[in-house]
Amino acid sequence: MPLSDDEYPEDILDADECCEDAPENEFREAFLRHRVILLTQDINAKTANAVKEDIARLLLADTAQPIYLYINCGGGLLRDGLILCDFMLLVQALFSVEMIGVVCGRCESMALAVLESCTKRFATPHSVFHFHPVWARCTVSTSRATAQHTEIAIQKLKKEQFQAIRAFCRFPNVSHKTICQLVYKNGDGGNDIFADDALRLNLLDAVLSDISAVPPHSPQHMFTHYLKK
Repeated sequence: MPLSDDEYPEDILDADECCEDAPENEFREAFLRHRVILLTQDINAKTANAVKEDIARLLLADTAQPIYLYINCGGGLLRDGLILCDFMLLVQALFSVEMIGVVCGRCESMALAVLESCTKRFATPHSVFHFHPVWARCTVSTSRATAQHTEIAIQKLKKEQFQAIRAFCRFPNVSHKTICQLVYKNGDGGNDIFADDALRLNLLDAVLSDISAVPPHSPQHMFTHYLKK
């Protein structure tokens, strides 16, 4: 008679979970061997912690070589994203290690804050950058509490929006006014720009427009090619 999940020994259940994660872990490990970290899922506590753990592992292996962060991400939770940004900036300050961000696909909302926390910022030509205002839902149980709770929620949103925009404008040549216009341009629907526009706004150091011309020896070789231009 088959056992229910509750009747299986804990070590067997843990082994099953490990097997499910095995292909994803192997994929991740393959990139880490080339000092490449992937940010391809929405940012939350789990994904942010995974990136931080990968950074720590690469630092233990070698603090002299750069770390590459490949981004194709639809954004995520503001607080978890900002904590990840703080960790990245702290690591760069303490260990003098270069973190090179590369967008290949989407870079939306908090993913852009992560990119702007890198030492150097690149993107492939057809990458898309998305801006939108911070939003949240505030529910209250009584009409008497509505006004007070709404005011608290509004003040919290204003503070969070300020923190997000400040993270987008981390580099000194990025215009705070222009970023604010992009964030609020279409209301809650947000606003998209492409890699060339992001470069013009100083959100990127270069667009990788002629990747095919670069010999694919290593990530470091490819980005050194662009840094010399």
